[in-house]
Amino acid sequence: MTISGKLKEYLNLLMQQTFGFHHELDKVALTFGLDPSKTTIKHRCQRFAREISDDKFHELAEYVLNFEAYSGEFSDLPRLREGFVRALRLEGFRTSYNGVYKVEQNIGLERLEVQKKEDKTILEEYGFKEVQTDLDAAEAHYVKGDYAQSLTMARKAMEDLFSSVGQKIGVDRKDFLSRINSESAASLIRGIYGYACKGHELSIPEYEAIFGYHLIISSIYFILILFKAGALERARA
Repeated sequence: MTISGKLKEYLNLLMQQTFGFHHELDKVALTFGLDPSKTTIKHRCQRFAREISDDKFHELAEYVLNFEAYSGEFSDLPRLREGFVRALRLEGFRTSYNGVYKVEQNIGLERLEVQKKEDKTILEEYGFKEVQTDLDAAEAHYVKGDYAQSLTMARKAMEDLFSSVGQKIGVDRKDFLSRINSESAASLIRGIYGYACKGHELSIPEYEAIFGYHLIISSIYFILILFKAGALERARA
């Protein structure tokens, strides 16, 4: 699976908080076949996180999460590790913890990452920047563990997409789904939007947030493809 630059940067930040000595990073270099050149700890962490191959990324992530680093009474390391685990899950990795962290690739979700990139490209192409801003905010809230707000921002991304595309094709947001020439697809997207309204609740479990986020990413991709193809120009007969 393709690893995003954002996830690599999260790994870099976690490594900087985890490793305090060059001999620890020397072992990382030997274990994963990375450049052993010594500069500063900060620069070595940045380089390792950037240069690790996509197919070995989960192995390095697991190594860093399980490294027995010094953790004082007021250390943020446990919280940072949990934030990184949430970021991994958001990008399709399977993670678990039973005394030690386990990180596994989930090949089946690689298509979702492709959709995210294609969504961003099309949104930028047509100037729908507010939609991407909402999606970025949904990711940021999820990584922080604020699941209800994450789902709320994902839902807002869908609302802003309805408004922005609606302006292009001359239809109000409330009537937007009538332009999808498939009642079953329109009904499904309507249901996904309704599900995302769970974000109004004070607190929701993590699995609710990640489920809703993935559904919305796919819905946005579907709508953008229809829009690019000119398939939203006429309402269903």
